[in-house]
Amino acid sequence: MTFSTGYASAGWNDPEEIKELVLSTAFDEFTVFPAYEIARLTSNAGGNCFVVVITDGGWQNIDEAIPLIGRIADRGHRVFIFQLPGGEYPERMERISQSPDVRVFRTERPERDLQGLVLATTMKTYQTFLT
Repeated sequence: MTFSTGYASAGWNDPEEIKELVLSTAFDEFTVFPAYEIARLTSNAGGNCFVVVITDGGWQNIDEAIPLIGRIADRGHRVFIFQLPGGEYPERMERISQSPDVRVFRTERPERDLQGLVLATTMKTYQTFLT
């Protein structure tokens, strides 16, 4: 899924080409966190999900999003947010960070930091080594 004011989403069984197209879509608008769509996707997964959100944190619907993320996590899904630099939303990120159901990681240089952070978090979560 890619999101901004709107979002683009692909299903679990959609072709890889569709998933790649969705992930490469850029909206460059305001950010509305698509919690209902994430809840729909996780409920259709057939098991617990590892939800990775990469965002600057400037969610326009933060009051709605935080409790919805909590409900997603209550169902057994793991939610990790990787904050990109550029958006200065310290109050919003602080509120997101206070949720006991969400882990927030700040990235200074996404090209360098994201790969290592996502991989390390995945390995800790699943306690397996990826080759």
